[in-house]
Amino acid sequence: RARQILAMRDGRFGEASKLATQVAQRAPSSRSWFDVGSVLAAGDRCADAISAFERSLASDSAYVPSRLGLAECAIEEGNVAVALKQVEAVRRIDSTALSESDYALHRGRALARVGRYAEADSAFRAMFAASPVDSGSAFRWLAQLQMMRGRYGEALQMMNASTRLVRQSGDAQALFSNLVIEAT
Repeated sequence: RARQILAMRDGRFGEASKLATQVAQRAPSSRSWFDVGSVLAAGDRCADAISAFERSLASDSAYVPSRLGLAECAIEEGNVAVALKQVEAVRRIDSTALSESDYALHRGRALARVGRYAEADSAFRAMFAASPVDSGSAFRWLAQLQMMRGRYGEALQMMNASTRLVRQSGDAQALFSNLVIEAT
C-alpha cells in the first residue's frame, strides 16, 4: 500500500493502479476495491474506476467512500442519474457522512454537468445556510453556473462575493480555488 501511495503521489497512476489491483485480488474487500477505483479515478480513468467502485459495493453495499467515488465518476461521465442515486444512498446509509453543504454541492455539480441549471442553482443556494467558507463555495459554484449560461456580469459579482467571504474565513485552499477561476 505504501508503494501504491508513493506512486500515486508521484503521478505514476499506471503503477499505482497495478499495485492496488494486486492487493484487491489477493485480499478482496470493500476498501481494497475502493483503493483501485480511487487510483483509476485520479488517473482520469473513471470508466474503469466505476467497475472497481461497483466491486467494492458488491463486497459491502454500505461502504460510503465507494458510493461517493462512484458518484464523482458518474458526474465525470455525465451520468447524473447514477450520481444522484449514489449521493441519495450515502445520505440514507449514513446521515453524518455528508454535511448539508456537501450534499448540496454533490447534487449541484451533477445537475450542472447535464445542463439542469435551474436545479443546480437551487442546490448551490442551499449551501448559504452553512459556514462562511461554504457560502463562499456556493458563490463560486453559482459564478461558474452563470458563466455556463453566458451571464458573465452576474458571475463576476458572485466571484467577488465568494472571494470576500473566503478571505474573511482565511481558508487558503478555497482562496486558491477562487484565484484559479479568476485567472481563467
